Amino acid sequence: MSHAHVVYTSGSIREIWKISLPLMFSWLSVVLMAFVDRLYLAYYSQEALNSTVTSCTLVMAFTYGLQTLCEMGSVFVAQYNGAQRFDQIGRVVWQVVWIGLFSAIFFVPFSYFAGDLFFANSSLGILENEYFSTLVFFGPFYGVIGAISGFYIGRGHTFMITLITGAANVLNAVLDPLLIFGFKELVPSLGVKGAALSSGLSCVMQALILLICFMKSKNRLFGNLDWQINWPLLFKCFKIGFPTALFVLLEFASWSGFYSMMRDASPTHILVAGICQSILILFVFFGLGIQKGIAAIAGNLIGANKTEQLSKLLKSGGYLIVWYFLFTCIPMMLFPDFIMNWFLHDPATLEGASAFMEFESIKGLLRTALVFSCIYLFLDNLRMLISGVLSGAGDTFFLMVSGVASVWVFLLLPAYIGIVKYQAGVSASMGIWVLYSFFAFLIPAYRFYTGSWKERKMIDSTPLLSDGA
Repeated sequence: MSHAHVVYTSGSIREIWKISLPLMFSWLSVVLMAFVDRLYLAYYSQEALNSTVTSCTLVMAFTYGLQTLCEMGSVFVAQYNGAQRFDQIGRVVWQVVWIGLFSAIFFVPFSYFAGDLFFANSSLGILENEYFSTLVFFGPFYGVIGAISGFYIGRGHTFMITLITGAANVLNAVLDPLLIFGFKELVPSLGVKGAALSSGLSCVMQALILLICFMKSKNRLFGNLDWQINWPLLFKCFKIGFPTALFVLLEFASWSGFYSMMRDASPTHILVAGICQSILILFVFFGLGIQKGIAAIAGNLIGANKTEQLSKLLKSGGYLIVWYFLFTCIPMMLFPDFIMNWFLHDPATLEGASAFMEFESIKGLLRTALVFSCIYLFLDNLRMLISGVLSGAGDTFFLMVSGVASVWVFLLLPAYIGIVKYQAGVSASMGIWVLYSFFAFLIPAYRFYTGSWKERKMIDSTPLLSDGA
């Protein structure tokens, strides 16, 4: 039976767009899921909505951290695909599937006690704990999603991911109102717990369908039945994926810490930060899709010994990011009221915030904060572009070290000094986003410029591991 293979070797805008566009739609489906959750919770209660600003960010630290770790198998897949050694691919995919399944040893007990530790002193602790503890229980399924997605991403077959993620998104949209508000006497109203259950059950469905598709007979050529645990290979996959996963965990956890500082500073601080976060959720899909697409193409170029094309790859990705900024961020900065009115349409909904500032004054703060958010988004997209190339080269340890250093030195430390110690205003607090995004981009950009990553090719000229290994 014939099977189409996709090998990317030019680094052109067309190649980036071809592989990244389905990934963008896939990530758009994911972020729309989170956005729909917040829209329903906003109708349920303002406290329920506010509680997800910190708790959702923290649960993403663990679930997306695992998903990122397992999805890093796509780098192996891409390099073997570029080297046209297709029979090695299935073995790699199964090792990261096992990593996702083994994570249940951590996630199940963690879901029962961690929320009490994280939110014990919070004014919204009960709601934050409900959301966090419920959703983090489903963590292993995020790992399976990442593992099977890597099989498609690394080979450039990303449309399947888009379809399945879209189906999960539809299921979430159906379950959300049913579980949040309840239905007559049949289904009780669960509030934030219902929103978390809706997302978790949708992920279960997504993971199972991906696994079924991977096991189809047309994928026999990739060794999709080679499911046995291969401990040396499993640890090699873990070693490659762990630095990036740890960075994702620490970055999201740090953002949760930032939002906790904003929450404790004043209702106005967390209101503005929460609205900007909700708006950014709708726009991050582009950079995430670009990063995954660039990593896959870079892996193919490196596997095919065409590293001279990586500069062209970066240039092509840069053009796409600039056009995205012009068509999305510039209009949002020039006409911010349109999107602000999705969240600020009635002063009565502000609850405690109105005691600190007039309704129109809060809108003024939001206009400034949205400008900062757009600058942050542009710089962060550039960071993800560079990180995609470095990830494709396997330079993940550097990304972890530089990423952790950036988030602590340029985000948390300035936030603690400014917000906690000197009670910085809302605009100054949001300006910290720009400071962090600038240095978070500059450091990997310098790494690429120096060329220190070039000798980190992860595969050799012989099969990865013999059957007897």
